[in-house]
Amino acid sequence: MPYVSNLTKFGVSDSGTTFLADIVDPLTTAQIPSLTISCNDGIALNTTTCTFTLPVDTRVDDNFKLGIGNAVVGGNCTDDGTTATCNAVPIGSDQNGSLDPEPQNIFGAVGADAPVDSGEDAMVYSPTSDADNDGLNNNTELVTHGTDPFDADTDGDGLEDGFEVNETETDPLDDNSDSTATSLVDESTNSISDCDEDLDNDGLTNCEEQLAGTDPNNSDTDLDGLPDGWEVDNGLDPLDGTGVNGEDGDLDGDGLVNGAELLIGHNPNDSDSDSSFTTGEDENDNGTNDCDEDVDGDGATNCEEYNNGTDPLFADFDTDGDGMPDFWENLHGLDKDNPNDADLDPDGDGASNVEEYTLGTDPNDADSDSVRTSTVDENDNSINDCDEDFDGDGLSNCEEFTNGTDPFDPDTDNDGMSDGWEVDNGLDPLDPNDAGLDPDNDGLTNLEEFQNGTDPNNPDTDGDGLPDGYEVDNGLDPNNSEGAEGANGDPDGDGLINEWEFKLGYKAMDSDSNSDQTSQDENDNNLNDCQEDNDGDGADNCTELSAGTDPLDPNSKPDVTNPTNTGVTPRTGGLTIVATAIGLGLLTTAIVVDQRRKKVKVKVG
Repeated sequence: MPYVSNLTKFGVSDSGTTFLADIVDPLTTAQIPSLTISCNDGIALNTTTCTFTLPVDTRVDDNFKLGIGNAVVGGNCTDDGTTATCNAVPIGSDQNGSLDPEPQNIFGAVGADAPVDSGEDAMVYSPTSDADNDGLNNNTELVTHGTDPFDADTDGDGLEDGFEVNETETDPLDDNSDSTATSLVDESTNSISDCDEDLDNDGLTNCEEQLAGTDPNNSDTDLDGLPDGWEVDNGLDPLDGTGVNGEDGDLDGDGLVNGAELLIGHNPNDSDSDSSFTTGEDENDNGTNDCDEDVDGDGATNCEEYNNGTDPLFADFDTDGDGMPDFWENLHGLDKDNPNDADLDPDGDGASNVEEYTLGTDPNDADSDSVRTSTVDENDNSINDCDEDFDGDGLSNCEEFTNGTDPFDPDTDNDGMSDGWEVDNGLDPLDPNDAGLDPDNDGLTNLEEFQNGTDPNNPDTDGDGLPDGYEVDNGLDPNNSEGAEGANGDPDGDGLINEWEFKLGYKAMDSDSNSDQTSQDENDNNLNDCQEDNDGDGADNCTELSAGTDPLDPNSKPDVTNPTNTGVTPRTGGLTIVATAIGLGLLTTAIVVDQRRKKVKVKVG
């Protein structure tokens, strides 16, 4: 829509006189609507001439310029090449019965390079007014920024044009633009609209800052030490840094000022609330107000820490940088200005002062109670603080410090294996990746060795000839070499002891299983593993094993033609082989007696 701008009035003494614009429709492509300018100031017999100056070539929008060259000004107007001056009809030409000058119509024709479509409206406005109340005057919107002076949010992103120009320093013509206030970050590439950005990281989006009246480039608009977002979330005024709204205010009357409530993570409107920084104990409505809580468990209440300038969340101020906070050093008679006292051990319990601080024990008492272990009282239990094992991982507190592990976490690297077990077995308690390794190649990872109680550096923990992995996979106990669990056991009763099942690739708990040493499928073929002939040499597995031949090698088989080869002594419950020569050795009978199953099998060859 074309706008007529920069109308200036001269020669009217009454400051209350206003311009009136009469929009005339319909429009044509060749005519600008005539504008009726009234100089009626309500003063009878006013002889002052009312004059309006229209600057030549004043830019209005892309399609329309008012002035000589682009428009022909008509009516009671003249121009000198620079301005077009229009005078009201003087006294004496009164047409409406009044003695004031008559309203003057101003009109013009559009030049060839500035088309105006039929039906568009022309509007008169003051360049210094703010038609849409967005904080930018009309002329600034049109000439400087190209925004719509009649739309407070030209790009429709929720932020008013003036707020984008003056506050967020974003582009009022682009709903996802880069703020010039943040030189190190380009927000135009993050798919977050200008409205939803949080330029100052105070917890409020730009749109929320606009609504609250806060500065989107200052996380603490009222400079009271409380972030704007925290104040808004907790019902405080982010524009008032004094009284109950300020850092030293105490809305809930619990003794903790707002600044301390922020530091500890408490609710400034609830005297007995839960800290947002503690995941263990729920302090909400526990009968102890927030001031008297000890969130970090260091023996000092929240109010004592805040009033002493220390941090109630365990990140206490440490003047000498020795790892012990000032409050704790003062409490135990140490020197907060001397970093060398961190390594001293005044109570002789083997734990240095800084280690005692970490443990929560008393550096002046060799057998004290830790303030960080609420379920156990270690005080005077005849175990000094260094030798205690607070997390029960098999490492004493001092061993934890030596290995760099956490004395309050049994598995510092969270790999499923306790710190003590890893240290004892030469693993790294700070490396979670060693859980999946198998240094002894027994088929069990370190984590599985830990879970089964086996030695990760010994493939056969119980020494029974069966690898730990095979025993675990087959339901045997890798820590027991006796009875059915050992090498000579036969838990599936198929005539093959566990040792032979392992060597032949059979399952120890399945009498008719499939061997992983052969290509054929022997599973559930009505022959138990003992009766199978894995190498196809005519002698079954048990016969070969009893004879000392290889049941997996067809060239290795019992010599039944040698009558002297009768001295094979079977294992208890095993097999007896008897070879007999008949008739010049032309007929050989092999009698295989399965003592376990009381069966006799005769082969004639």
